[in-house]
Amino acid sequence: MVYKQKKSKYWWYKFSWNGEVIRESTKHTNKRVAEQVEAAHRTALAKGEVGIREKKPVPTLENFAREHFLPFVRATKAEKLRTITFYETTVKNLASYGKLSALPLDRITSEDLGGFAAMRKAAGMKVTTINRELATVRRMFNLAHEWGKSHDRPSTRQIEPWRKPADARSDWGRRAGLPECGERSSPRG
Repeated sequence: MVYKQKKSKYWWYKFSWNGEVIRESTKHTNKRVAEQVEAAHRTALAKGEVGIREKKPVPTLENFAREHFLPFVRATKAEKLRTITFYETTVKNLASYGKLSALPLDRITSEDLGGFAAMRKAAGMKVTTINRELATVRRMFNLAHEWGKSHDRPSTRQIEPWRKPADARSDWGRRAGLPECGERSSPRG
């Protein structure tokens, strides 16, 4: 079956061979040529000329972060010391959650990321901090995919921040004698 992916100009093919799914880009923009590439691959498999291609081993989150991501950040953000510190701290926090850091990048699920977020929330971290850490994980997934270190990009949904009710005022506002929301501070004549 020949199809187009959303953000790709190339046609892809997908078929099943001996119970294993074969899915590859044809690297062609013409549908007819793409169908011929798929047929050629099927024929080569049937003749035994092409074996099932072995996938490269995928690094764990911690290994990828320490060996690839942090050196990349240090090289590209050398003049921004606070940015480097932020990423180093985030990687340290990710490594502290052993269940997540020991998993290969393509095996990480949203459930694993949810466990990390719950652990950070229980440690008293604010939602915005947790979402920045999840954004860093997303950046690592994207770079790993771009550099050919991972085959998939797992979902990294952010958690919904808790919001105060619209009519709530902070305690300092009450003590300072500030008006309620929608109230005027002085009557107009």
